Amino acid sequence: MSTAPKVLRPSYDSDLASLPVPIRETLQAVRGLLGRFVFSQAVVQWLIWGFTAFWIFGFVDYLPAMLGAAESPRWVRVGMLVLLVLGSIYIAYQQIWRRWLVRWSDDAIALLIERRYPDFQSALITTVQATRPARGELASIRTDDREEHPHRIGFLALARQRALEQISTVEIANLVRTRPLQWQMIALGSVLAVSLTLGLLYPQWTAHWSKRWFALSNAPWPRSVVLGVTGIEFEVPSFTGGGARGRYMLPFVDNSVAIPKGQSGVLKSFASLDAKRVPELCTVYYRDEEGNRGRANMRRLATGNSQQDFLLDGPPLESINQSLTLSIVGGDARLADLRLQAVDGPLITKAEVRVKYPPYLQRSTQTRWGEETLPYQTGLRLPQGSVLELILTSNKPIERCDYVFVKSTEPTNGNLQEQTFENEAPSESWAIPLGPLDSSILAEFRVWDKDGICSSRVQQFVISSIIDQPPQVDMVLDGIGTAITEVATIPVQGKVKDEYDVREVWIEALYGEGVPLREDIANVVDGSLAKVIDIKELKDAGKLPIQAGGSLALTLVASDYYDLVSEPHLGKANTVQLSVVTSDQLLLLLDRREAAMRKRIEQIIGELTQLRDLLVNIQKRSEPASSSDAEGTEEEMDATRILRIQLLRSQQAMSQISKSEGELNGVEKEIGQISKELVNNRIDSVDRRTRWQEKIQAPLRQMLDGVWKEFSSDVAELEKTFSKATEPPTPPPSQVVDALKKNDEILSRLQAVLADMLEIQDQTAIIDMLRDIIQSSDQLMNETKTHKKNQDRKALELLK
Repeated sequence: MSTAPKVLRPSYDSDLASLPVPIRETLQAVRGLLGRFVFSQAVVQWLIWGFTAFWIFGFVDYLPAMLGAAESPRWVRVGMLVLLVLGSIYIAYQQIWRRWLVRWSDDAIALLIERRYPDFQSALITTVQATRPARGELASIRTDDREEHPHRIGFLALARQRALEQISTVEIANLVRTRPLQWQMIALGSVLAVSLTLGLLYPQWTAHWSKRWFALSNAPWPRSVVLGVTGIEFEVPSFTGGGARGRYMLPFVDNSVAIPKGQSGVLKSFASLDAKRVPELCTVYYRDEEGNRGRANMRRLATGNSQQDFLLDGPPLESINQSLTLSIVGGDARLADLRLQAVDGPLITKAEVRVKYPPYLQRSTQTRWGEETLPYQTGLRLPQGSVLELILTSNKPIERCDYVFVKSTEPTNGNLQEQTFENEAPSESWAIPLGPLDSSILAEFRVWDKDGICSSRVQQFVISSIIDQPPQVDMVLDGIGTAITEVATIPVQGKVKDEYDVREVWIEALYGEGVPLREDIANVVDGSLAKVIDIKELKDAGKLPIQAGGSLALTLVASDYYDLVSEPHLGKANTVQLSVVTSDQLLLLLDRREAAMRKRIEQIIGELTQLRDLLVNIQKRSEPASSSDAEGTEEEMDATRILRIQLLRSQQAMSQISKSEGELNGVEKEIGQISKELVNNRIDSVDRRTRWQEKIQAPLRQMLDGVWKEFSSDVAELEKTFSKATEPPTPPPSQVVDALKKNDEILSRLQAVLADMLEIQDQTAIIDMLRDIIQSSDQLMNETKTHKKNQDRKALELLK
């Protein structure tokens, strides 16, 4: 019967199940030493990396300033901080996470000790591993197919004993190689020494870099050259006659300045004389909105008290039309990211005029009055005396407005009084009072916006004054010549016109050196008036002591409502001077004028006779000639020349007709005037007036309205015929024959009128003779009476 093999179960002695205290303490000491060593390495590496990055990144950030370039932007320093953090995280990962935070097992530490001390002969690792089940390091032991060695317990005891004997010989400090840490400490010391030296030598640099890096400050690096920018200077447009143009400065605010489009500016910068070095040259680098780049050198000016000035007055600052980014470089200094923001300059875009019309217009019936607001337009004209206020509107808020007023009645002599209007708050609309408009005014304006930008030009507004003129007065005397009798009536006809309205109209009559007599005229219709002055009535009333031999002056006067001055606004017609004569003297004057008309008619008859001869010549040239005469004519002149001569003669005839017609109309009007003067001067001469009207004026008017028009029409048609003809017409046109007949009729009528005038002249001569006889008889009777009185006086004296 077979016997089953005996399974040996593991058994542990109580002494063998636990790790001896000396061994356990040694392992713990080694584990602590390794942790401290690894952590120390991490700290040293952190310090080396931090200080090294501080100085290397500081040099990299300072390098552009050393080369005269702009400081690095903030994002570069942010990147440096990111690199510092990433490096620190890498060190933490390598030293802390992968080494210091890892738990060192007893087996690993035992192997480390036995590698340094081979005398253990694996006794230490055997002892450590043998105690693993008791320490819970072995989850389970499978013993189903494994038999325990009969001498195992003895071997473990021997290994334990040997480990205890050798553990006391272990020097824990010798288990770790300290040379890497020592080198790292040396490197750290060097970095700290360098950092301390640089920090002591360049404390300001160190502090400045610390602010720029850790605080991300944009404070620029200190340079050996100190540059500054004053601003951009522009011209101030001058007023008319204001002399040389001024200039104004636009300073930079936060490296930015608003500049007006379309204007040319001057960039001004300076270098401090207190700095270590003063540059000989400053250069401007610029970039526009389209990406175009360029550079320009600034001009060096004379040295000032504490600074060296530079300026740039050429491209790209000529007629600026887009925004620019500038950098000014001089030596190792650089003013970067100077922004020129091109904006529209201030400009007045709209103007209105608030008008308060003067009081004298308020009484007018022909104009507006009160107050109103009118849009300004070129050529604006307003009544004199209006109180004006100019309401201006701009394209952007305005802070200040400079202006001058130039009046046409006030000489400037080159000295303009500039005035300034300031808005309490920038506004796009404001009002400037112009005051009373007593003459044409030129208002010039220069505006400034809230950014301190001045308008590129002075804007002008002209408001013309409608000077209130005195009324326009015209006066004629109907039926009155240059002389009147003491009992005459004077018909006055006139026209009165004013821009607005007429206030009063009257006639001033001045006799000799006396006081003018005023006769008011109330009935004025549409500017027309009629007034009859009865000299006899005025004389009888004692208002006008008129006598023969004197002189009477008549003037038509009108006034309006204009009241801006103390003197009345009067309009006067031309003064008419009238001589005061007796009836006989007036008749003598009228007879002379009638005799002059008779001579004029005689002259007209002579001219019409010559006109008849001209028409006869035209008729003869147009009649067909005999064969012999025709041959001679063809030799003397051709048909074209004949036609030109005929046309010229017809034109001469038409010209003469127009001249004679005008003269006849003048004669007819003069005869009518003479007849009216008889009536208006109250001269009782009915026969004389009847003869003039019925035998001279009426026949002339009848002839002019009848046969004369037909005669003129025939000659005009004759002229048209010759002007359209291509060869001389044969037989003569019918207009020639008709014109000759009418010419003869006109001559006959004029001869009849002339005969009547001669008859009237004879009758007038007889009347004059009778008048002379009567005057002589009256004179003789007066002399006889005077002589008789003298004789009677002498007789009485003798009797006494």
